Amino acid sequence: MVLCVLAALGLGFLIPVLIELKRTIRRANEFIQVTEKDITTSLREVEDTLRSIRGITDKINEVTSDVTSISGGLSSAAHDLRVTTRHMEKLVNRLSRHFSGIKAAMSAAVGVLINNLRGDRK
Repeated sequence: MVLCVLAALGLGFLIPVLIELKRTIRRANEFIQVTEKDITTSLREVEDTLRSIRGITDKINEVTSDVTSISGGLSSAAHDLRVTTRHMEKLVNRLSRHFSGIKAAMSAAVGVLINNLRGDRK
């Protein structure tokens, strides 16, 4: 009989505990489902953000490449301009020497002509 009383007391205690345990498990499952949906949504947003960042990084790399290309082109153009300037300086120097020679020859020719003209008058 004591055993029956203990069993009844045990069941009287166990039944509410089992019912509360069942409610707790149901709430935990609901929480897990809601959390899983939130985490899934958050993960999708993170993936979208990462794709956007990759796109931005790709565009930055393109711009950097373009700037490097432009810089290389400008450097090449500056080099070509320096080379052309040196050639022009050499050409101007040669022409200046030639014109100096022509000027000296013309001066001498005019001097001779004037001396010859003066000599004919005397």
